[in-house]
Amino acid sequence: MMLKNIISAGGGNAANKAQVIIIAGQSNALGFSTGAPTEPHLNAKIDGCKIWTGSIWETLEFGVNNEGFTNTDHGPELNIGYLLSLVHGDVRIIKSAEGSTSLENDWASGGDNYTEMLTKVNAAIANLTTNSISFNLNSFVWNQGERDAGVVGWANNYATNLDSLVDRVRSDINAGLSFVTVRLHTDGDSTFLTTVRAAQAAIAKSRSAFINVDTEALQVDDIHMTSDGQNQSAQRYYDKIITL
Repeated sequence: MMLKNIISAGGGNAANKAQVIIIAGQSNALGFSTGAPTEPHLNAKIDGCKIWTGSIWETLEFGVNNEGFTNTDHGPELNIGYLLSLVHGDVRIIKSAEGSTSLENDWASGGDNYTEMLTKVNAAIANLTTNSISFNLNSFVWNQGERDAGVVGWANNYATNLDSLVDRVRSDINAGLSFVTVRLHTDGDSTFLTTVRAAQAAIAKSRSAFINVDTEALQVDDIHMTSDGQNQSAQRYYDKIITL
């Protein structure tokens, strides 16, 4: 892939460059049945943050281009973008998420969702390069696992599959890319939840620049987060991202 081993471009201090965040996974990365954010600053254009629409970078705005399940939904992108923009001034989000997708199949090597994510990342970074915008590939936020936790074989394979995902992303996108993985909450209703949670914890211990973020008490229906839950979880991601 064209991005292999590129962590930043344009020379100079990475902190002064556009910070690129990749958000990927299933419905809680996408945003499902959240409703609008109550915070006024998240319910308007976020001037310091742009999102890749597939062809251009646009200023991130709820209900316009934030890519929730519907235009009344949102994921963590609003608050992550807002918080990071206060520090960096220029944040770029690439979001690639779809509900009910599995790491076992959809996000596996050659899977439709993994392939789509790489296509988006390649196009977005090519655009920055073409327009001589200095950038730093900051982190990969992975929010997924509920689908795999519903099938015993997929749950048992999750540690191996997550380890493989880290290898593929760092090979295909950037060798030094930091991972922030959203650990499934303990009161979810997936049958093999504890198996996937254990896998997430195990990989966090074995891999460098890999952090789990717990999302306890932030869901609405045992699976999907409310708007407040999304924004609170984004605060937790931000708290980890700035330490990496």
